[in-house]
Amino acid sequence: MNRFLLLVLSAGLASTIVSCGNSVDKKTQTNEESKIDTIVREVKIVKSDWKKVYALDEFGDKIESKDTLNAQFAGTMTNSVETGSSLNIKMQIKDSIIYAMFYDYSDLEDELPNGKSLNLKVKIENGEVLQVKQYFSNNRMIDKDKTLLKLMLAQETPLKVIADMSKVNSYESTVYRYDISTAGIKDLLK
Repeated sequence: MNRFLLLVLSAGLASTIVSCGNSVDKKTQTNEESKIDTIVREVKIVKSDWKKVYALDEFGDKIESKDTLNAQFAGTMTNSVETGSSLNIKMQIKDSIIYAMFYDYSDLEDELPNGKSLNLKVKIENGEVLQVKQYFSNNRMIDKDKTLLKLMLAQETPLKVIADMSKVNSYESTVYRYDISTAGIKDLLK
């Protein structure tokens, strides 16, 4: 999309220069080039695992103020049966709240203990390990306090996360391990 925009802007600049010919005075031509240069410089390419998704109204038109950021990360899951099994984590940021869903190796959504909370272990870029409280509802882990989001915005490197479900329920032995990419998140949330 960004490359297409740059191509269109470049073609427009070339077309303006060619169509103007020698009869246009240099001041006007320089002014047009300056405007296009400014536009080209303002286009910023954001490299991120996070993607902006817009909500649509009943007519299929974008609702600008109702966008979300979505991402999917890989991790591992260990429990009483499996060790280091593949795990997919689908995350969404909506209204500055992070929602996470866990999908095991069979691509089934893992059941989470609704109505409970858990302190995640989160390792930040300086090596410090923090406890970040998360809540469970409708098979989602929710960052109601926005603490995880604040950590993501403060980091340049991925956050390393451990969610030990035995801390929620003594009969549970599942441990989720995954990284959350922070690349481009600040730009996308602007």
